[in-house]
Amino acid sequence: MKLDQLKAGVILSYVTIFISSAISVVYTPIMLRILGQSEYGVYSIAAATVSYLGLLNFGFSTAYTRYFARARGDAKKEAELNGLYLVIFAVIGVVALVAGSVLAECSQLIFAQNLSPSEVSTARILIYILTVQTALGFPMNLFFSYIMVHERYFVMKGLNALQTLLNPFVVLPVLLSGGGSVGMVTMSLLLTVVVWALNIAYSFGKLKMKFAFSGMSREMFRDIGTFSAFIFLNSITDQINWGADKYILGIVKGAEVVAVYSIGAQFNTYYMNFSYAVSGVFTPRINRLVVSGSSEAELLFRRVGRIQFIVLSLIMSGFVLFGREFIALWAGDGYEQAYPTALFLMLPMTIPMVQAVGLEIQRARNMHKFYSIVSICMGIINIGISIPLSMRFGAAGAAAGTGTAIVIVNGILINWYYKYRMKLDIKAFWIGVLKLAPPLILAAAAGIVMKILLPGGGWGGLAVKCMLYIAIFAVLMWILGMNDEEKQYLFKKRQ
Repeated sequence: MKLDQLKAGVILSYVTIFISSAISVVYTPIMLRILGQSEYGVYSIAAATVSYLGLLNFGFSTAYTRYFARARGDAKKEAELNGLYLVIFAVIGVVALVAGSVLAECSQLIFAQNLSPSEVSTARILIYILTVQTALGFPMNLFFSYIMVHERYFVMKGLNALQTLLNPFVVLPVLLSGGGSVGMVTMSLLLTVVVWALNIAYSFGKLKMKFAFSGMSREMFRDIGTFSAFIFLNSITDQINWGADKYILGIVKGAEVVAVYSIGAQFNTYYMNFSYAVSGVFTPRINRLVVSGSSEAELLFRRVGRIQFIVLSLIMSGFVLFGREFIALWAGDGYEQAYPTALFLMLPMTIPMVQAVGLEIQRARNMHKFYSIVSICMGIINIGISIPLSMRFGAAGAAAGTGTAIVIVNGILINWYYKYRMKLDIKAFWIGVLKLAPPLILAAAAGIVMKILLPGGGWGGLAVKCMLYIAIFAVLMWILGMNDEEKQYLFKKRQ
């Protein structure tokens, strides 16, 4: 049954991504045209500003999986862990609400230089609404984590897919009636609250989630806090890498350039989601393997890395070949720089996403300190690189600064750490991955020929080229890339 749940988690994650992508093709251009480039840029700036409140998580959410694996089977310890986490997240939620309100009231001071008075006013309201969503989201993290550690992916991923599907149907009428970005964010918040309520109901009703507040241990809190501190440092880096660019561009270039960057970053987000769709469902299992002392975690690292590369190389090569044409049709005039922006983010991110399971092994072994410290240092350097590049080259320059930091940390330093400190056979990992390169190169060459023979053609022509490329890639990867074990697993039925 566990194997079925893992497959279900991956499949439902991909379903959610495909639904989200399909909806974006239709919904996002409509939203962009209704809001306009300027207001969409204001929304992006507000979202990036509030995203820094996510740092208040301090890494506690990630730590929950590790400590639940150690308490699993002991009802008293599980209830005490749940009680401790609920108190922690409730306090963090209150702090986030206060901090977000301060940010909203400082909007004039922060953004007045490059935003008009009406844009600053809109940003202020958006920050307030997004702050409420962020503050409520902290205690909700506990229920999501509880469902995940029980590997109930049918429910967790299914609700995510439902929210993704319903969001445009809830938001679009408000946009069409003139509600603007404020109405859009408000309706998204209401839908999110409904999904949260369903997760809470399932945790209590089906999983019989329990809480104990009298037996909470200070020693446990200190232990969790120490473990989480380095994850917190990594979260700071993530916020710097994915939030600072928008913030910097908002100051030095204005809302319209932020809108262009946001479109490029959106493609990178989709790209990362495909990776996390696989690695995320293995987190509870990896923690159990490490607790039990099994060596199977490293085997998973290599196996999942190959699967990740197959999926990601299809997406990356397809975007390189057809991404510019897609953005021109999809986003329209004024977003040409979104294509190089996306490439500068997506190409470097391929390295850590192929090795995503390695990060989970680090955390399960409590060996993630090095990654966190190095990442935060590079995040600071990223800001130093991105500011002059943003001033000189706009959105693409900001993305290039971020990409450079990612390559240095994940391409060089972390692989050194895997080999010499964690004693993982990183050479075998990359040899296994690079064996998949020949079918990728042949497929890309076929794609280039296809672009020459089938230029242009609007949406219909682009769809034909994409489907042909997917078919060519799949056939070549099946014949020349995938091994017998991967082929058997793909079609293996559970007895």
